[in-house]
Amino acid sequence: HEFSGVVVALGEACSRIKIGECVSASPIIGCQGSLACKRGDYRACSKKKVLGFQMPGAISTWVDEPETYDIPLQNGISLIEGALLEHLACAVRLYKSHIVSRFPHDAPICILGDGPIALGNVQILLAFGYSNLTVIYKRLSRVQVLKKLGISKLIDIQRVGIDPIPTPEFELSIVSADISRYTKWLVERMKVRSVIVSQVRMALSDILQHIVTPEINVRGAFAYELDDFRTVMDLIEQKKIDTFFLQQFVITLERLARNPELLWEKDRNTKLIVKVDENG
Repeated sequence: HEFSGVVVALGEACSRIKIGECVSASPIIGCQGSLACKRGDYRACSKKKVLGFQMPGAISTWVDEPETYDIPLQNGISLIEGALLEHLACAVRLYKSHIVSRFPHDAPICILGDGPIALGNVQILLAFGYSNLTVIYKRLSRVQVLKKLGISKLIDIQRVGIDPIPTPEFELSIVSADISRYTKWLVERMKVRSVIVSQVRMALSDILQHIVTPEINVRGAFAYELDDFRTVMDLIEQKKIDTFFLQQFVITLERLARNPELLWEKDRNTKLIVKVDENG
C-alpha cells in the first residue's frame, strides 16, 4: 500500500494529474459521500477502503487509483523516496496532532520500537528539533542505524527490568511496536500529566489496562492527511531526513516473485523496496 509510480493513463474526469507525471499516493480511499470525505479527512471515513487490504495492492506493474489521492512528486524527489512518503507521513501526522503544540523541544521522549515506524518517528522528530529522545530497541542490528541517526540514549528491551538502568521519566512515550510484556514498565516511567501515544492498535487497549491514574493521557495516532506527504517532501529536499535508513534493500518485482520469503526477512531490511524492473 506504500508506492509511487509514473502516470501512464488517465480517466476522462481527470484534470489535475498529467500523463508522464511521477506521483505518490494515499492508499486510503474514501467513499466521497461521508462528512469526513467532504472535509478531506479520508482516514475517518467509515466506508473507506485501503489498497493492499480491501483493494488490490501495489506490488504490481499497474495500480488503478482515483486522482483525488495522487500526490505529484516535487522536483528532486525520486520514485524510491516517493514510495516512502506514505510511511513517513504517519510520523508527520503524529508530530502535528500530538507533539508540536504540547511539548517543548527539550521534552524527554521515549520511542518504543526499532522498526520502520520507530525509525520514521526518530527522523521526523529530529528534523523538527526534538533531540531528547530515548529509543527502546529490539534488534542489535538496528543499534548502529539509530546511532547514525543521532540517538545516544538506547535501552535494550530484553534487559528491561533486569539491568539496573537509571529510571528515565518521560513526558511523552510513542509506542511503535507490540509492548504487551513491557507495558507496566513503560507506564511506571511516565511523569505526571504525561502522554502515551500508540501507533499500534492492539497495544492501545493493553496500555489502557495498566493506567491507574488519570494523570497519564493515552491516545492513538494512525494514518495521515494528504498535506503530510508534501511536508515529508519538503524535509527530504531540505536534507533534514534521509530515506536511505528506511530502504536498505531494493529488488525487482521479478525477483520477489522468485523469492517471496524476502518479505519476512525483518533483520535484513527495514523497508523492502520493490521496483517494476531494473529501470523502474
